[in-house]
Amino acid sequence: MEGCAVDLERESLPFRNGEFDVTLCYDVLEHVFAPGRLLGEIRRVLRPDGVALLCVPNTLNLFNRLVFLLGEYVDVMDTSHQSEDLFSNHIRLFSKALFERFVTANGFRVTERHYYFPERFSDARFRLPPALAQGVVGPRLHVRFPTLFALGFLYCCKPTL
Repeated sequence: MEGCAVDLERESLPFRNGEFDVTLCYDVLEHVFAPGRLLGEIRRVLRPDGVALLCVPNTLNLFNRLVFLLGEYVDVMDTSHQSEDLFSNHIRLFSKALFERFVTANGFRVTERHYYFPERFSDARFRLPPALAQGVVGPRLHVRFPTLFALGFLYCCKPTL
């Protein structure tokens, strides 16, 4: 299958109902004005027994909260700061609780939850000493306390009937 360009804000996905066993939507929902519309389209093209893999950044991670308390707003999962943009590329901000409600409200049930935290940051502005990153990854704080320590949420979801 070849790729195609679609205006995710206005157009339907150019696929038949129930055409896919699996759909992937990684780090897209936070970039669209109508993420519920997009999730509805994903649900439409997914088979009733299919799986949607949905991933969004955790805006309320501890690092963002600390930077905010210091009088700045920088989302460590946003790339806008790499080009010195004044504004975030993320127009929808997700917390764990909001993402759970969003997925459920749009016709899905979560079957698996995975939480992301890197062993090291590749962005020069956020270079944590490896020991500090291991202080989160080693004891699995991002899994035990995802609301604070996970930088992103990856959910495996099935359509509700």
